[in-house]
Amino acid sequence: MRLFGNISLTLAIVTAIGCGGTNTGGLAGDDSGTLGDDGGTGSDGLVLEGGDDAAQDGDDANGASDSAWSIGDTGCTPTTCAAQNANCGTIPDGCGGTLSCGGDGGVCPGILSCGADHRCACVPKTCTGLGVNCGQQSDGCGGLIDCGTCTAPETCGGSGKASVCGGLAKPCTPKTCADFPGTCGLQSDGCGGLTANCGSCTAPQTCGGGGTPGVCGGGPAPCTPKTCADFPGTCGVQSDACGGLTPSCGSCTAPQTCGGGGVAGKCGGGPAPCTPKTCGAFPAG
Repeated sequence: MRLFGNISLTLAIVTAIGCGGTNTGGLAGDDSGTLGDDGGTGSDGLVLEGGDDAAQDGDDANGASDSAWSIGDTGCTPTTCAAQNANCGTIPDGCGGTLSCGGDGGVCPGILSCGADHRCACVPKTCTGLGVNCGQQSDGCGGLIDCGTCTAPETCGGSGKASVCGGLAKPCTPKTCADFPGTCGLQSDGCGGLTANCGSCTAPQTCGGGGTPGVCGGGPAPCTPKTCADFPGTCGVQSDACGGLTPSCGSCTAPQTCGGGGVAGKCGGGPAPCTPKTCGAFPAG
């Protein structure tokens, strides 16, 4: 940059001399060979770029300003990761570019995660993320999370997997005789036990005797005994048709006897009963 400044100043001096300036040195006069106080314009319209008294104040003998001749200078100073307090991820540099902060391409080490503020931090784990649903667990950041309890009879870890509820899928509700209408004997309650006795059978039937478990069967059908009402006009006891006898269904007037006329259960035999006469049977005379 100083080279360009030197060349420009030399050209300016030669130009000033060639234009017939009063002062042939071109450095001190007030006429056409004089550089203005502002270091920019001579009387002949020569333009120099530089600071005040450009021919006097430069870093070198010709006084050209370094900044005046900067090449490719946009005037933008990129920010830094430190200035933005960022230690991970990618951030804009403020000049149209980007910065990768931290080592390993902006990736945080170990279990740390890069947050929205571009700072590495530990993100606590959740019960869902851990795949568990009971007990206390480490959140991976030095703390604990409570993942709940199990409903009995399930237990934490009873599934065979740590911190997961398991065991019986749900409590078993035992069945009762009301769930087995028309049955006899004991029935399975569906939970590994038995119901109470759901009924008995009338002999000669037995529970399951007909070939159906829990149902009365086998032997003849139950017999309904007959009564004296089934034997009108009879006397004595009668067969109840079930292997037994009815109570006495009546008695006979002597000299008849029950069955004495030759018909079982009927009064008969001996002379017919005598009906006493009255005075009306004997007219006067």
